[in-house]
Amino acid sequence: MKLLKIRNLRHMKNKNNNITFLLAMLLTVSFTANAMQEQEQVEDVVQIAQDTIKSNFKRIKLDGVSAVVGDHVILDSDIEKTLIDLRRQGVSEDDVTKCGLL
Repeated sequence: MKLLKIRNLRHMKNKNNNITFLLAMLLTVSFTANAMQEQEQVEDVVQIAQDTIKSNFKRIKLDGVSAVVGDHVILDSDIEKTLIDLRRQGVSEDDVTKCGLL
């Protein structure tokens, strides 16, 4: 009778391990599914934000590169400032072009 009880206890021990393993697998699968759902929701929100940004804003040029001379970069704003300085000095605009300033 004792041998029979020991065998039954061993069998119960294996059942408990199997149940624990199944519960762990179920939890892993459920957490993975939730994480995938949350990732999809985050991606949707990011896409909506990107679409909103693209539709609400226009690109405008603030400043540009007119030329590069050696290691020096000449910006459009530099040429405009030079033209303004020349006007203040009284130089005729007909004699000076933007290309001529370079």
